[in-house]
Amino acid sequence: MPEQLTACTGSRYSPAGPCEGLEQIRNATAHCVFIGKPCDVAALRKYQAIYPEVKDKVMAAISIFCAGTPSTEGTLSVLRKMGISKEKVLSFRYRGCGWPGNAVAQETGEHKSMK
Repeated sequence: MPEQLTACTGSRYSPAGPCEGLEQIRNATAHCVFIGKPCDVAALRKYQAIYPEVKDKVMAAISIFCAGTPSTEGTLSVLRKMGISKEKVLSFRYRGCGWPGNAVAQETGEHKSMK
């Protein structure tokens, strides 16, 4: 499990919807941890008001710093400048692989970075 958490860390700046998993928390048979943007944690709290049983299942709600999410078109523009087809992207990070790190994209068998 620690390896799974580590693999999901880093700045991705891509649209994410952690609230899409709220139903999974509601149906969970074990305690859960929720990680999201401040607006996601606010949505979790509203969900807990509607479904009080969720309150006892969420042992921690962790909010990250958020300065907004770039548009999908912005991300596609960066990929084009890196010479990468969106169809071949395996992973993409605006920052990572060091501090603060360069934009890094991985496509089949290759890593490309952009400063």
